[in-house]
Amino acid sequence: MSDTPWTWQGKNLRLMVHVQPGAKSTQLSGLHGDRLKIRLNAPPVDGKANRRLIAFISEIFRVPKSSVSIDKGESSRHKTLLIEDPQFLPSEFLTLQSKKAMVPTQDSQ
Repeated sequence: MSDTPWTWQGKNLRLMVHVQPGAKSTQLSGLHGDRLKIRLNAPPVDGKANRRLIAFISEIFRVPKSSVSIDKGESSRHKTLLIEDPQFLPSEFLTLQSKKAMVPTQDSQ
């Protein structure tokens, strides 16, 4: 298991997320278990939350919406996204990686 909520597959980035639709604002909200938690200001009806998620991810990774797809979990809060050939990794992800590295594992206790 990766120590981050994302893995690289060649030039593509696979991102594991937990979404919270119906929030006041759309934002990264830390980790939820081994997934990145994202709050969405869209309701979970008629695909609105999924469309907002794709738009948000395309904004923060600076890629076109067409480069972001939901690979798994289209109707679930746990989703796996595929981002095609991102050229930018938001600083929030690097911060999360360093925070996660500081959390002791069962092996190190």
